[in-house]
Amino acid sequence: MNKWIRIALIGLIWGFIFLVWLVGRFLETNWNFHFFQLNDWAFLLDEFRKGWVINKASDVIFFIVLFSAIPLFLIGWRFFIKIEWLKLLRRNVNRLIYFLTGGESVLHKKQTGKIQL
Repeated sequence: MNKWIRIALIGLIWGFIFLVWLVGRFLETNWNFHFFQLNDWAFLLDEFRKGWVINKASDVIFFIVLFSAIPLFLIGWRFFIKIEWLKLLRRNVNRLIYFLTGGESVLHKKQTGKIQL
């Protein structure tokens, strides 16, 4: 697979999981803030223009989560790019086959070229 396609695919999958499921659901559950709706962002902008003072702990946590979302997304993306997914998948399938058959797995036999009876 092309390097750039792999990076983009990992970014799309991680972006969906992180921004939609983790950050989006967390903000929606705790503060009823929908991350992808412009109305909620317009509300925040209007409140700041009116002189909103952040003095409650929940407001501070809200803005920490909001401002740390993009750096955490980029750190996670970089982390998942470093993982060699095919080796990880092969190893886990090999372990599953070994567990189910109680012996040497088929993938290991193909790699070594030796079949023990």
